[in-house]
Amino acid sequence: MEEDVLERRRRVLGENHPDTLTAISGLAGTLYSLGDYESARRMEEDVLERRRRVLGENHPDTLTAISGIASTLRSLGDYESARRMEEDVLERRRRVLGENHPHTLSAISNLASTLRSLGDYESARQMQQDVLERRRRVLGENHPDTLSAISGLAGTLYNLGDYESAQRMEGDVLERRRQMLGEDHPDTLTAVSNLAGTLYSLGDYESARQMQQDVLDRRRRVIGAGHPDTLVSAVRLAMSRAALNQKLAARKIAEEGFQGLRTALGNQHYLTQWARRQLNGIAGSMGGRRQRGNGHRR
Repeated sequence: MEEDVLERRRRVLGENHPDTLTAISGLAGTLYSLGDYESARRMEEDVLERRRRVLGENHPDTLTAISGIASTLRSLGDYESARRMEEDVLERRRRVLGENHPHTLSAISNLASTLRSLGDYESARQMQQDVLERRRRVLGENHPDTLSAISGLAGTLYNLGDYESAQRMEGDVLERRRQMLGEDHPDTLTAVSNLAGTLYSLGDYESARQMQQDVLDRRRRVIGAGHPDTLVSAVRLAMSRAALNQKLAARKIAEEGFQGLRTALGNQHYLTQWARRQLNGIAGSMGGRRQRGNGHRR
């Protein structure tokens, strides 16, 4: 449907019309949601180049395009490029929109996520705490952006080793997302997955296994068996099963997840490398050594 809209807008309005660029951007967003990050990146770069030429460097739509590419680059593992772009967007949004504008808060949140991916957990925590306090004040406790801020901060606290605080926050996010979005919404499934990962790190392997199996089944149905998020769920389920001494089944599931990520994202992508490490850890644990830590969170 989006491809049809784009084709019609190109034909009627031309390649550089703002509505055509919006259609390209929308299609890129759909490809990103489907896990096709490279195709999304190429389309987003095309949109950015045209918006810079047509609208100028500081136009809100141009800044949105830069932010979109940065998020895609983060998903592709190019954290330094994402950081540079997000710092640029944040500086301009602060100058043009002010400190408390929702777009400025989103820019802070995006940069914090990238800093977390770069291992700067304390800086990420400070920024996420600031965003959460302001979103609570400006948007309210149950706004989706507020829940995203709680989830992001919980993930950073997990990285800092504060599993108990992360568990409480993730449980709160999950309960509210179930109420507001339903059981099968991608954001709800992310909340279940994150909580399962924290329970794993707390040693509650059976609860983690049950939740991860549920997420895997739902993601296969909702976003497809070949989506990167689905494949990550498979590897995380394998890790819980290995911790429960279900080693043969765990190795098979981890192998399927690794091979799927290699096909979807390539050998060098950070998720493929992560899955390879987990598979090797499970294979090594066949001799009785248990793999610790749940690694990537999604």
